[in-house]
Amino acid sequence: MQAEFVQTIGEGWAKPLNRFMNEMELTECLHKKTLTVDGVTHLMSCPITQHCTKEVVDACKDKEFLALIYNGERVAIINKPVFYANRKEEIATRTFGCFETSHPYTARIIQQGDFLVSGESMSFVKKIMWNDGMDQYRLTP
Repeated sequence: MQAEFVQTIGEGWAKPLNRFMNEMELTECLHKKTLTVDGVTHLMSCPITQHCTKEVVDACKDKEFLALIYNGERVAIINKPVFYANRKEEIATRTFGCFETSHPYTARIIQQGDFLVSGESMSFVKKIMWNDGMDQYRLTP
């Protein structure tokens, strides 16, 4: 699980996004650097997605929800999960302007699972704490 993105969405830093991007939102973000929600277009240059493996897809494709676990605790729930292909090369190229495998973020994208997951909505169960001595200073919008 990408805990940073769960925190970003859950605390409101990615408004109006309130769950991981679905395939159409990802495509709009990659091609236009925008996100249109309820007829209003917002700037959104960073794709916010959650990757997973084929094993997760096979195990969860008919489930009503998918729990996201961080440090052994449930932090969020994806309601009515939807899975789609993780177009890694396109995501890396359109986000960073090149497909260089030595680029640290491109390398992270290449290592991801072959699928992305979104859903109808997300419920946030617990605030993510990093336990690094800085949590008390992390404010929310």
